[in-house]
Parts: sequence; structure tokens; C-alpha cells
Amino acid sequence: MEAFYRYIAPYPPFNRHYEGDLGSLLLPLGVALLIASRTPTHHGSLIWFASTASALHAVNHVGEAVERATVAEWLLTTLPLTVFAVLLVWSARIVSSIEKDSPSSSQDPVSRIMAPLEDRSVTSGD
Repeated sequence: MEAFYRYIAPYPPFNRHYEGDLGSLLLPLGVALLIASRTPTHHGSLIWFASTASALHAVNHVGEAVERATVAEWLLTTLPLTVFAVLLVWSARIVSSIEKDSPSSSQDPVSRIMAPLEDRSVTSGD
């Protein structure tokens, strides 16, 4: 814990309990995003939650970067966090558009399975 504070995030004052709380939130969120990456259209809300949290995190670091006014702060912290937040928001928007455009999004599970089969039988008869 102290190594993270010393080498990665030297923002005083160090608080071991706060760092533990933050890690206990971010670790499962990261694992959930990895799981969601297999079927992102089933996890749109999770992706939006993570992208919102990431964007707020990046905004917080913009404030720190302005205050510290160092090139290293901007290049090594703020820029990567902002790029990651933008990519997550972009991914969430794509997933949302796929969910919205999907004709099966409002159907029950059986209809979702049967719809592609019915489409094939209609096109094969021509």
C-alpha cells in the first residue's frame, strides 16, 4: 500500500484505510469489465457505470494537473486517464446503440433465439 502511495500516487496525506477502500472498489470493477468484454451488449449498464467513474476520475486529475503544472503530471497521469475515459465512453455508446438497434432487445429469450431461424426460412424460400 505504501509503495503505491510513494511511487504511483504521491498525493498527501497518505491514508491506508482510504487506499484499501478505493482498491476494494476498483479491483472488482476491473474484473467485472474484463468479464463484460466477452459479451458487452449484455453489460451496457456496467460499462456506462465504469465509463462515468473513469470520466470523473480523469476530471479530478485535470484539477491536480492544473494545480501542479508539471509536464510529467499531464503526460503520465492525466492524459492516459483521459484517453481511457474517452475510450470507455465511446465503447458504452457503441454498446448502447447496438442494444437500441437490436430488434430482439424487447423480445423474450425464446423469440430472440427463434428470430434468426425464422429470417433464414423466409430468405431461403426465394
